[in-house]
Amino acid sequence: MSTRAHAAILPSNIETLFANALKDYAIQTGDDLATHPLFSKIKICDSVESIAAVLQEQADAFHKFRKRDQKVAKWLEPTINVINMLSGTLSEAVSLAFPPGKVIFAGIGILLVAFQGVNASYDVLDGLFESISHFLMRLKIYSEIPSTPAIAEIIAKILIELISVLALATKEVKQGRLSEYIFSYESLFL
Repeated sequence: MSTRAHAAILPSNIETLFANALKDYAIQTGDDLATHPLFSKIKICDSVESIAAVLQEQADAFHKFRKRDQKVAKWLEPTINVINMLSGTLSEAVSLAFPPGKVIFAGIGILLVAFQGVNASYDVLDGLFESISHFLMRLKIYSEIPSTPAIAEIIAKILIELISVLALATKEVKQGRLSEYIFSYESLFL
């Protein structure tokens, strides 16, 4: 019987993992989250509402030709709330050079921008984010547990994977391989 020790991720390793996730995002999408203009806008936001307003601007630009509906609002604020809570819980345990939640919000905004000019169904975008939102709502419990190194590790891994999902989705949208990829990835969140 093999006994393999699972080493816990140390706080310094969490920062390295986030840095690597950001590098990977930049390689896949051609966008550097930490220097993107959307990150600059989001970085100064001090509330869920102000972050939602910045992201809603991006969504509105995408579907300006359509009658404005409330589909985006349906998933946007709950998603922001949970990411903020998870990021806050992580920040209690680990000091990072950048706010991970705000970097993720920039990734969401960049994906919304990538949808602009793409002849794609808005329902594809809505479906993807609705799935992500539902997934994150199930993870909300982690923000309600007292912060420990183990919880910080779990949250860090979740947020890093979310950056990866946003990178892959953005890359696919930019390359025009949208619906089949996103619909197959969407099933991972169900």
